Amino acid sequence: MAPAAWAEEGVQAWLLRMQQAQQAVPYQGVFVYERESNYATYRVWQGERDGHVVQRIQDQEGDPHELLQQDGRLICNSRGQHVSLLPRLPAEEHVARLVESYELRMVGRSRVAGRVSTVLALIPRDKYRYGHEWHVDAQTGVLLKAVMINDDGQLLERLQFSHFSTEAPAEPALIPQGPCETMAAAEPVVTPVLAPMPQWLPPGFIEVRRQQVPNVRAELAVSSVLFSDGLSSFSVYSEPMGQQLAADARSQLGPTVAVAHRVQSEQGDVMVTVVGEVPLVAAERVALSMRVHDHATASEVTHD
Repeated sequence: MAPAAWAEEGVQAWLLRMQQAQQAVPYQGVFVYERESNYATYRVWQGERDGHVVQRIQDQEGDPHELLQQDGRLICNSRGQHVSLLPRLPAEEHVARLVESYELRMVGRSRVAGRVSTVLALIPRDKYRYGHEWHVDAQTGVLLKAVMINDDGQLLERLQFSHFSTEAPAEPALIPQGPCETMAAAEPVVTPVLAPMPQWLPPGFIEVRRQQVPNVRAELAVSSVLFSDGLSSFSVYSEPMGQQLAADARSQLGPTVAVAHRVQSEQGDVMVTVVGEVPLVAAERVALSMRVHDHATASEVTHD
């Protein structure tokens, strides 16, 4: 097998192992999260409780804050909002198609938190997604260090363990110490909503979820559509504007961007907001491609 092909096969095997570790390996440790030159330290415990894989993360600085996940789903958050800390790993069914959007490389070995790690690189094949460098514990397959960079090589986000133990946490460590607001799924909304759809998507991105959520400022619902290439993702929110006034806007914090664009139509204007961990050029192009159609189909979407 050619070296490049061998490397991709090897990386895919490691990605699958990381998926399994995320669901099964008990551990506890301390990690540092960096974004925009700001640092925060967290403790994490992962283990089995009542037949479920439970992960508890606790902020070690400032006001007390912790969140709890069960079988990969957020159960409660003491700040009452969803905060993603540990990197999102590609689902098992998406691993094979990552080669369409990323060049997969096995870079070598490293040491993180005193443990030998295998270094994987996911290099984007275009300018519409970020690059990733992952240091994976050679013994357990747990991700110990994750670095995200843009196409200029600028650091956008880093997570790195400073302490890591494979000792299974005791059950009390998997229970929040203070109030932890339950994160309930939004109730489905049946009110029709005017929802533009993108006429352009970055190559490799497909629609993975569509839902409607209540709009506190209007009787109509806000439409939300999630797109992913198996690793990176962004959401498109569409809100009917009525007589409200709002201007186009864009912002970026670390790898997360938000682009708002007002779409005009005969049925009424809609404010479209693209939010996700993709380069600004990708989010802007998606936002500007939004059109209102009565029957938008996948064949109407272009990739290039």
